[in-house]
Amino acid sequence: PTEATRISVLHLESVMATATASESEVTLRRESGACCVISIFGAHVKSWKPADGTDERLFLSSLSSLGPPKAIRGGTPIIFPQFGNRGPGGKHGFARTSTAWKIVSTSTAPAPTATLELCDSEETRASFPGAFRLLYHCTLSSDDELTLAMQVMNRGEAEPLEFTTALHTYFRVADVTRVGIEGLAGTTYEDCAVPADDKGLPPRKLEEAESVPLVGEVDRVYLATPDKLCIKDGEKRITVLAQGFKDAVLWNIGEAKAGSLSDLGPGEWRQYVCLENAVIDKPVKLPPMTSWMGGVTYKAEN
Repeated sequence: PTEATRISVLHLESVMATATASESEVTLRRESGACCVISIFGAHVKSWKPADGTDERLFLSSLSSLGPPKAIRGGTPIIFPQFGNRGPGGKHGFARTSTAWKIVSTSTAPAPTATLELCDSEETRASFPGAFRLLYHCTLSSDDELTLAMQVMNRGEAEPLEFTTALHTYFRVADVTRVGIEGLAGTTYEDCAVPADDKGLPPRKLEEAESVPLVGEVDRVYLATPDKLCIKDGEKRITVLAQGFKDAVLWNIGEAKAGSLSDLGPGEWRQYVCLENAVIDKPVKLPPMTSWMGGVTYKAEN
């Protein structure tokens, strides 16, 4: 496997595993029953169940569409080449709603892995005038770990390729109002849930909480974050270990605005927290014929 599939995984074991593909999705499975399902539409990881395969760790809205033109509400949408409205293109870019993703390969050793590919086209160049190749590696790296890795190549010969990106993962939780995010204390964040300052920018604040609670609407971009963060959900924990992603986003719509999301079921705002590894504050700038890599490993602990 490429280096991008090795994020925090240095001792993968050879296991009885499967990687099967249909016209619409790829399913990875380990002998323990741990499994991951990836929609080819948007290269969207929509399910991850560690260990015996019964404990779903990703949130998927009951009202979400699962095909174009709208992005899937839940799982892990790929944000590329633009985060939010921070640029001239469409919100969150086109990768998450693209029907042009293709399966490059699947393998079972040393761990179940699927690699998908998205390349520039006449359609993408209409909003993002760059020549790129995006490879996305999804690996069930152990019975309780999921590793996701992006590799972006600038295929142009003259111009640099500039982009922002994120893995917009929705983690399933029992009650978001009782969740704490650990590892962010001492970092600066942009608070996007409050009015902008006199320059039209989200105000910047210092995070002081050792365990950040989610109260009401939370929409924050944390800058220059540690590589290791943790979601504490009662007795359950998910450790998030990142490489190449310098920022992190923490988001939950909150009860007051939940009704504004037509593809979010009643009361489902309580059932998720988005902790997104990202590159936002300082965009990636790739010289011609070079590449950038970023990845994350999620480790489930009961």
